[in-house]
Amino acid sequence: MKVVGVDIGGTSITAGLVEDQGIISTTVSDTLSHRAKNEILDDLFQVLSKIITPDTRAIGIGVPGVVDTDKGVIHEIINIPAWKNFPLKEKVETEFGLPVLIENDANCFALAIHHFGTGKNYRDIVGISIGTGLGAGIIINGKLYSGVKSGAGEFGQLPYKAGIFEDYCSGKFFLAGNNLSGADAYQKACRGEKEALDTWFEFGTHIGKLLQLVIYALAPELIILGGSVSKGFDFFRPSMLKVLDGCYLQGIIRNTRIEADLNSLNPLLGAAALCYVE
Repeated sequence: MKVVGVDIGGTSITAGLVEDQGIISTTVSDTLSHRAKNEILDDLFQVLSKIITPDTRAIGIGVPGVVDTDKGVIHEIINIPAWKNFPLKEKVETEFGLPVLIENDANCFALAIHHFGTGKNYRDIVGISIGTGLGAGIIINGKLYSGVKSGAGEFGQLPYKAGIFEDYCSGKFFLAGNNLSGADAYQKACRGEKEALDTWFEFGTHIGKLLQLVIYALAPELIILGGSVSKGFDFFRPSMLKVLDGCYLQGIIRNTRIEADLNSLNPLLGAAALCYVE
């Protein structure tokens, strides 16, 4: 069955035609997110028009925000202020005459891991997307648990040190401490610059504390780290594991597999997976 997966972000809209286990084709457009709501919607329609085929059966859409998945209404979406309380499902279904499913993008990331990726043989999974912000999707007994308004998994908003976990476990950490993007910090570490390596080591200690919380709360079989900042996994993994090695309940922690998955199309694949798991 051919379906379309769409990943809507603050900077770009990426859509892909997916069949069974693979992406057939993709197309990308700039979001230009501070425009009027219908201008952004028109861009989405143009992207979809390029990718939808006569035998496409459904459209799945992932967005970085608070979503009423039953009604397909976006209550709040990061970096697209005009789409507050926006009935996206209704708009897209009316335009294309196809069923549309909408979810939070972190939940889509977890679905991609479970449906297409390394999580196929696991029933309890947490997918953590580490980028400009921090989001998580939760799979329990093989099914997505999204909670009220897709709000489950907001570990980044929990109090930690002088702020919240997102301040220390996302790209915000590098900006606040060194005025660097995660990409810049990664390049400096690849060149062996000590300050950057030390920063990644400290970052890993914070990620370790985050994963400790996740494991104690959910005891998943598998935790997958994704998103742009996870590219530095090899640099922060040692300090992350050092924190976890010092934690209580090692019988649980040592039975949790922790990996990084850097497939940038995972949110798109997860959006497509919405059409397969319904």
